[in-house]
Amino acid sequence: MDSIVTARVPIEIKSQAAQMLAQMGSSTTKLINAAFEYLLATGELPRAARSAPAPARRSLNNEQRAELTEFFCATSSPAPTSFWDELGDRSYKEAMARWRKEDYEALA
Repeated sequence: MDSIVTARVPIEIKSQAAQMLAQMGSSTTKLINAAFEYLLATGELPRAARSAPAPARRSLNNEQRAELTEFFCATSSPAPTSFWDELGDRSYKEAMARWRKEDYEALA
C-alpha cells in the first residue's frame, strides 16, 4: 500500500523541477521516492551536486536609468553634518544598534 506525501514547494522551483523531470522521463513521485530511499540508505538529506546557477543579471536601459535617478533625487535628502559627527568611528550598523538601544531604554 502506498502513502501520499504533501509538501510546500515554491511554485517556480516546482515548475522548473517538473520540466526537468519530464525531460528526463521521470516524475515528482520518482524524485520523492529516490529522496526517501537516499535518506534510509545514508541517514542524511540529499545534497545538491552543484550549486544553482546565479540568476541572470538585469540591466536598465537609459530611460529606466534616468527615471530611477529622478526618483532617488526626489525622494532623498542629504544627512545633516550632526549625523556624521555622531557616527564617529563606528560603522553605520554599530551606530544604528546603539541608537536603537538608546531609544528602547528611553521607553522605560
